Amino acid sequence: MERAKQEAPLKILESKGYCSPELARLARKYGYPETLEGAYQAILDYTNRDLVRMGQKPITAKEGKKFLESV
Repeated sequence: MERAKQEAPLKILESKGYCSPELARLARKYGYPETLEGAYQAILDYTNRDLVRMGQKPITAKEGKKFLESV
């Protein structure tokens, strides 16, 4: 209950391995495992693909993970 006072409920669930149906569908759509990690990897890979296509530098896995955990 202490965590509930400081963190959003979804963040608490995700810390226990929960993957929302929306993220599972996104991961499946792009051929990744239907897990939180699979969804994060799909987002990172497709974001980097778009960045490279626009002539920008791709982000590292560490930067991507930090960003995804902040939203």
